[in-house]
Amino acid sequence: AESTYHAILYEVYENQIDLRAFRTDKSLMDQFTINKDDKPDLRCNTLPFNNKISKGENQEVIISIKNIGEQNITEETTARIEISDGQSWDITVPPLDVYESVDFTYDWNATESELYTWTITTDIENQIDEVVEDNNQVMFNFDATEPEQTSFFASGIWGVLAALSSIMLAAVIIKKRKK
Repeated sequence: AESTYHAILYEVYENQIDLRAFRTDKSLMDQFTINKDDKPDLRCNTLPFNNKISKGENQEVIISIKNIGEQNITEETTARIEISDGQSWDITVPPLDVYESVDFTYDWNATESELYTWTITTDIENQIDEVVEDNNQVMFNFDATEPEQTSFFASGIWGVLAALSSIMLAAVIIKKRKK
């Protein structure tokens, strides 16, 4: 039997209990929310687990914003994405029905070897009267390190070809010296 490990994240607020379960590949498996108030509630569901990256390597970042409340959100609202290197931009979140989400995908790469903190804040202008106002912000890190320096001949098929080339070259040199 194969052993599997899952993660469960739960958050408890005065007016809400939220449980999220994640698969072994760290993708969201299921979510269950109990709200005391009959209101909408926006939240960023993004929790990237692949936080170790190489400097200069393209990283796809998916920002998922979901209405986990009890009412539809009938108007657009604004969310803000901020990165600790000074980058910042706003995104327009469309109206969302109960448990509906919207994803925003960004291609990003770290220009330096350092720890980058991303901060996502939903409903930055407090347009929506929500069940919980304290869950509108999530922060996560990307730890960018120098790319591993590998030799052209280090591994895989290139290593095999390099070894064969070296042997063939040595054989040719030895053969020429014998003449």
